[in-house]
This record gives sequence, C-alpha cells and structure tokens, in this order.
Amino acid sequence: MQTALRALARVAISYGIPHQTLNSMNKQAFFNEAKHYAPIKGKPNSDSRIAMLTGLSRRDVRQLREEGPAEPPKPNLNWLISRQWSSLPQFLDEHGKKKPLPRTRHMGGEVSWEALVESLCQEVRPRTVLDEWLRLQLAVLDEQDRVVSTDDCSHVKRQGNHIATLRIAAQMVYEAMSIAQRPAQFQHQAPVSGLLSCDYGHNMTRESAQQVFLAASRQIMPILDELNRTIVEFETLDAGKDDAIHRVFLGTALRYITMDGEPMLMLDEANS
Repeated sequence: MQTALRALARVAISYGIPHQTLNSMNKQAFFNEAKHYAPIKGKPNSDSRIAMLTGLSRRDVRQLREEGPAEPPKPNLNWLISRQWSSLPQFLDEHGKKKPLPRTRHMGGEVSWEALVESLCQEVRPRTVLDEWLRLQLAVLDEQDRVVSTDDCSHVKRQGNHIATLRIAAQMVYEAMSIAQRPAQFQHQAPVSGLLSCDYGHNMTRESAQQVFLAASRQIMPILDELNRTIVEFETLDAGKDDAIHRVFLGTALRYITMDGEPMLMLDEANS
C-alpha cells in the first residue's frame, strides 16, 4: 500500500496537485465505493455503515452525500503564474511577449516576480516558487537578476522548456476530466460544444517522433498564449454578470506510443 501511495504522491507532486485536493478526492472515492459495497439484503448502505466501512465520521458522510461530487480542483500555482504573466498587459512587452521581471518588488515594484507571485499566493515565498521554476527550466535569471521566461529565451535548451511547459498544461487536462463529476446544479442546460482534431504519425524513429513533438509544441504555445489573453479579457468583461457560469477548455495533448503498443508521455521519453 505504501508503494502505491508513494506512486500516487509522485504523480500529484509532478502535476501540482496539493495534498488538500488529493485528500478531498480520496475521501470522495471512499464514500463513492462504500455506498454500494456489499449491501445488506440489497438495501443501500446507510450513513452509519459507510462510516463503519471507511472510517469517515458520520458528519463527513452526511456532508459528502448532501454535496454530491466535488467541484473541479483549483488550478495549481505554476499554472496561475504562467497565465497571469502571459495575459496581463503590465507583464507584456510591445510584441505581446512576457517581459523579463525584476526579481523583487524593491527592484521592479508591482511589475516584478515577487509582486506577480504574491498577487496569487501569500502562503509560498516568491523565492521558493522561483527556485522551482529554475529547476523545471520554466525560467532563467539574466545578468540583471531578472526572471526571464524560457518561452522567449532562444539560448535555453528548448527541450527542457517544452517538457516543463507541458507539465503545467497537464493541469488543464486534469481539470477538464473532473468537469464530468460536477454537481447536478452546475450542469447547465446549454449543450456542450466541442471540436476534436488530430494528426497521427507512425513508423517513425524515436528521434523523428521527438522532432515532431517539439515542432508541435513550439507552434502551439504561442496560439495558446494568445487565446489565454482573449479569455482573460472576457473574464474581466463578464465579471459579476448573472449568466457568467460557462467554461471553455482549450488545450493540447501530444502522445508517444512505442511500436509494441506501449503508451508513453513524450515529456517522460524526452527526459530520459
């Protein structure tokens, strides 16, 4: 069990899922399974029996039953920082690219890395977040001690940058998958519209597959940045409106499958 839990924790940490969210999901999973586990005489399990089977308190069981499926989790901090940096005008240059940000408020005031992080989270120090971004190759420090996004940094090893960026993009997939479990009161009458388009390549070498992967990510990320700015504009415009209840999910998924049929994430394959 410890081995399985450590593997789950590793996945959660990799995709920025905090332990509070994982604990909430775990509690919900226990409740969902216990509701139908070995019913006595074909009757639905009561709150008391669910509590006995799971170790959850009756109060928790009652709350889970009343609330229904959990709301989609909040995006992780790295995703939020990237979103703000790539969409708010004060953080963009005249070409719509992310500005290099002075590391501290003392150096750059409200247009600084410290101000950006603190506007989104008060619980984690901006320096701690920066160290993680440097580790993931999402950013580098230039000679003026400014934080520079590797999206716009041609001298940085591009492969590492794309891998790290796609780790943040995985949060979007995670949230999109959870939307199907939203409570009934949030399932609005408007039909869900979607568009699926894909390209498929086969019989390529590992190196060729990686080249296609990197070419795709280089072309896709600027498009997503532009769409992100459009989304932020409409979110600001619609703030406070009664019918501002709809969501749009935009993202990409790049997958690598070996010839024996074993699926792999290219970010893992390219990292090896």
